[in-house]
Amino acid sequence: MAAPTTDPLKPLEQMARRWALLAPAVPTALFVTFVIIMTILQPPATAQLASYALNIGSILVALFAFGLLIRYLAARGIRRLAPLTPRVKEAGLAMRGLSLLLDNGLLVSFFQSGAFPTMFFDADGSALHPRLAEALRWTRPRRLKFVRMVRSRTGPLGPRADLDALMARLGVGYAIATVHEARAPAGEVGGPRWVVSVTLFQLFGGPKVDRIASHIEDIESFLNGFLRPALTGEGMQAFPRWQISLRIAAVAGTMAGLLFLLVGAFLLPSLRFAFLTAGLVFIFAVALYGAYAMRVRPSSDR
Repeated sequence: MAAPTTDPLKPLEQMARRWALLAPAVPTALFVTFVIIMTILQPPATAQLASYALNIGSILVALFAFGLLIRYLAARGIRRLAPLTPRVKEAGLAMRGLSLLLDNGLLVSFFQSGAFPTMFFDADGSALHPRLAEALRWTRPRRLKFVRMVRSRTGPLGPRADLDALMARLGVGYAIATVHEARAPAGEVGGPRWVVSVTLFQLFGGPKVDRIASHIEDIESFLNGFLRPALTGEGMQAFPRWQISLRIAAVAGTMAGLLFLLVGAFLLPSLRFAFLTAGLVFIFAVALYGAYAMRVRPSSDR
């Protein structure tokens, strides 16, 4: 953790560089072990020593270059968060990705193509300002009870319009807003009553951090407004299990269909070209649909 008077992302960048070494370290250790065992079991002939050393050296150089690339990408991933630096109180690396705690109590986590702003509220709706470790602990799934959800372009008109307007400001293609009631373990004192978050997705690089930094107040205002119905017991929803089950079944069916085409290509050589062509078309169609579903669309109030 870094003090507010220093760059809070610098220690995070150094940590990411160290963790990035694990990516090439494992294959390098396995390769070296394999080379030692094979050299003992089947030593190369004198005439083969030069080519043997050249092959081993080439692979080690490739692994070294891979390690440098991973370290560069890890550091670059941290540096892209620089627009949020003036608002960051604490920063850390968690299982869910890069996590920043801002000066207004907003927890912002980044993972792959998503950003996950979250705020914490007391029973009366007043915002809490936790430490980063507390915020990460409060957002564990087993501590949250589902209360309310709205997705972009679906759901009740009022909150959907607010969410779509926020998406337009942030330039993202898909978003989900949720309210959860916090459940503290027995004996734990303190903690929030409500946990409100908005999940922001954008293909090809994820949400732009500079847009998020420019609209922190808009995100905070949306989360406050989205919580209000829950404070009076309105807007309560049952957890959409059947919708989630249907989406999981659709993903499983898609993967099964692709697997069927690949297996068919190997089992029926005479039809291999047809199966592989169908597989490529299938993959292209799924990717095209995903890009279409997550495209950035202007809000109706713009």
